[in-house]
Amino acid sequence: MFIRLPADEFVPKHNLNFYDSLNLLKIIEKCAFKKNLFLAGPKGVGKSTSIYKYAADNKIPLVSCPCSDETRVSNLLGQFIVDSSNQTPFVLGPLAIAIDVANEVGSAILNLEEVNALSSGKQTILHSISDFRKSVELPEAMTVLRLKEGKKLWITGTYNPEYPGTFPLTEALTSRFRVLQVGYPDPSVEKKILLKEVKPKFQEDSKFLDQLLEFCSKTRNQM
Repeated sequence: MFIRLPADEFVPKHNLNFYDSLNLLKIIEKCAFKKNLFLAGPKGVGKSTSIYKYAADNKIPLVSCPCSDETRVSNLLGQFIVDSSNQTPFVLGPLAIAIDVANEVGSAILNLEEVNALSSGKQTILHSISDFRKSVELPEAMTVLRLKEGKKLWITGTYNPEYPGTFPLTEALTSRFRVLQVGYPDPSVEKKILLKEVKPKFQEDSKFLDQLLEFCSKTRNQM
């Protein structure tokens, strides 16, 4: 017996206030369900938010898979648990959930958060779901989950190449994705964002905003 949350629980329901200064949504719309996509860049530039925004705007289930150096295979695929009635259902992990939800409702997105936190050995687990096979093997449950004909699953991912303690993405994995490098917007664009978002009393203080932007620029590489 497999268990997971209902499919509609994965549809983003928050109305995001997202200022798309890098036009990421246009790129995402062009790649959606055609080519798997990795967004690489520093924190705070909207990598995950843009994918979430696309899913929310189009009411598509988005299954998030947070990755870290402590991620185990069972965290990706799923595992048996003993419930309160002493039954032992198999709780699907995010890779399996994404396929199962797509098979149920027609389409889904799987977003791999900080994917370069996975070792090269664990990265191989992503191969079959991100290529033509669109499947995951669940050895503990002795089964293989496959995307059904006519259903759609899009694999996306985010990572920061500068984070310490991460791993290089293997060529075998990146060959299955389009990798888009994302940087901070131009300072003039950042200033427009600040003018829109900060309190009115600061909007006329151009010198203060310039100093704030300069401070951000000098400290980003130290964070």
